[in-house]
Amino acid sequence: MYNDMLYRILTTHEIRNPLRTFISDKEHLKQYVKATLGDSFNVRTFAVLKSPEEVDNYTFLNACVAKPTHGCGQVLIIEEPFNHFIDRKLIKSWFHFNIYDNCRQENYKNLLPKIMIEELLPLSHGMDEYKVFCIHGQPRAIIHSRGFKETTKVRFYDRQWNTLDIKLLPSNDPLPPSPAPNNLEAMIDAASILSAPFDFIRVDLYSDGERCLVSELTNCSAGASRRFASGHEEVLSRLLFKTDK
Repeated sequence: MYNDMLYRILTTHEIRNPLRTFISDKEHLKQYVKATLGDSFNVRTFAVLKSPEEVDNYTFLNACVAKPTHGCGQVLIIEEPFNHFIDRKLIKSWFHFNIYDNCRQENYKNLLPKIMIEELLPLSHGMDEYKVFCIHGQPRAIIHSRGFKETTKVRFYDRQWNTLDIKLLPSNDPLPPSPAPNNLEAMIDAASILSAPFDFIRVDLYSDGERCLVSELTNCSAGASRRFASGHEEVLSRLLFKTDK
């Protein structure tokens, strides 16, 4: 089962794989992407801040996103820096946060705290997120995601962009079916290359149908506790663990 596989990764030496730890740091992930695909697949980075003092002294000139390189899910969107109150206290608080304290994912335990300031992408305005589930470098399933946090809607597809009857809980209205993005094959190729060293990993990409940018490589989504509608975890598991004859 899908969650059982993630739990094995979470609770064995696999989560301490040096490469899994390396790509868990968002700054280092961009180095991995640059080395394997090229820097054009990275979201533009404006700065990496390494202390609270650097946060206090940083001048926000562009619409951007602030996020900890050592965290998961913490994001501050700054759309109009000249007219926007910037919560530097919140940003600085991330230096004292370690996700290992909450979920015991050892790949995060010894990461150095840093804050990344990067380009704000036009999500929900032509650029969506695509989360590609890969087994031994083979993309098997894709989540098409649109929206942000509470407003996010998703739909599952297989490798050939056939819609799948898989629903996550708590359930939002599903994202309506849509045509495959024009650059689906390019995204599949990118996910295959990035995931090749891992028995399982989820490759999270942004795309507007032309550009393909890497968001994250996710080792253990939701700490191996993702909830599915009844019977729907089995649908995903059969697709992921199928053997090609």
